[in-house]
Amino acid sequence: MIVGSLLLALSTAPEVLAQEPIGEPVQETVNSTAREILETRQTEHALRRKVLRSVGGAGVGLAAVWWMVLGDGWDSGDPASLVGGLGLVAASGAILGGGVVGAYPDESPLAFEAGTPTLSLTGGLGGTSIQGEQDPYTLGLEVAPRVRLGDGGALLVLAGELSTDLGWALDLDPRPQGDFDTALQQRHRGLDLAPELRLDLRPELELRLRSEAAVRFDRYVYGDGDSHRVRRSTVAPLMAGICWKVSPRQRFWFLLGPRWDHLAWRSDGQQEWDGAPMWLGPLQGEAAYEIHAPHPHWLPTRWTIHRRFRLSYDHTNFDGKGFNSGAAIGFFGPLEIRFDARAWRPGARWALQGAVVGTIADHGGVGVVVGVVPPGRER
Repeated sequence: MIVGSLLLALSTAPEVLAQEPIGEPVQETVNSTAREILETRQTEHALRRKVLRSVGGAGVGLAAVWWMVLGDGWDSGDPASLVGGLGLVAASGAILGGGVVGAYPDESPLAFEAGTPTLSLTGGLGGTSIQGEQDPYTLGLEVAPRVRLGDGGALLVLAGELSTDLGWALDLDPRPQGDFDTALQQRHRGLDLAPELRLDLRPELELRLRSEAAVRFDRYVYGDGDSHRVRRSTVAPLMAGICWKVSPRQRFWFLLGPRWDHLAWRSDGQQEWDGAPMWLGPLQGEAAYEIHAPHPHWLPTRWTIHRRFRLSYDHTNFDGKGFNSGAAIGFFGPLEIRFDARAWRPGARWALQGAVVGTIADHGGVGVVVGVVPPGRER
């Protein structure tokens, strides 16, 4: 009934609102119809958030029961951790989204949103709370050009990233007899490729298909001066999921798929790499809840500024970022909180975008993103 009312309202809205009011009765009819359309939309959006909140809460509950009954014997591929993480993002996002709508009821669609920048630099802040040790800053160069396919119902995102540590991480020997000598120095560089195809199934539902490949080049120098290089690789040939537009300004999406890992190593004086056969790694998954906001009313309109808030969970221990609790080590992936602001001057060929990213994990931190976007190519 709600969906039928919504479709009826949407189909009649353009005609009614396009009529030129002639006198008070016609004007009152237009206002009444507009209110009915808005109320119908808000009712369906609230229902979608309620469903998502319930499903997310059920996922968290199922994961808790799974851990208590079946234990954690499936190593880092334990599906319960993935179910719990996806459920946490869905429930938390729906609750937060409802609060945002309560404060700002307008949920009309935005023609210009703060999505992923086409070209961006990400600087990760370093530092550690342990005296004498070092945690370097990081730098990443990310590209994510978009290509429209066909009549606009399909979108291909060609995402990739190069990343490096800007210096060496330093770990000290914590034993009293070690006199806090250098125990380990390490440095990491990486390459990520993640092309993604997005297909419109319905106005509020989108199918997403992604292939991921990543490689890390790690160098370790031990306290005795010995040095080794390690190459870690992972491939997820097909991750599939959906993006559900809970409302025109809010959406929840997730991706799931298998992955294969490979490990190789060699000492500095060695020419050839030694390695293990490729093996099936843990199930990989990612989920996010996004809230988009228009230009703030208290800012001047010379520039159009749109914002995005995103809460996401990444179920992979490939980079060693995650939560450890007691004996449960390597099960839970990191949570990421990201706030983007995109500024575009109407008529300009490029828009500017900045972001602040906070990673909640044992080895998390804060990053700053600066990027550019060609608005005409992204819509």
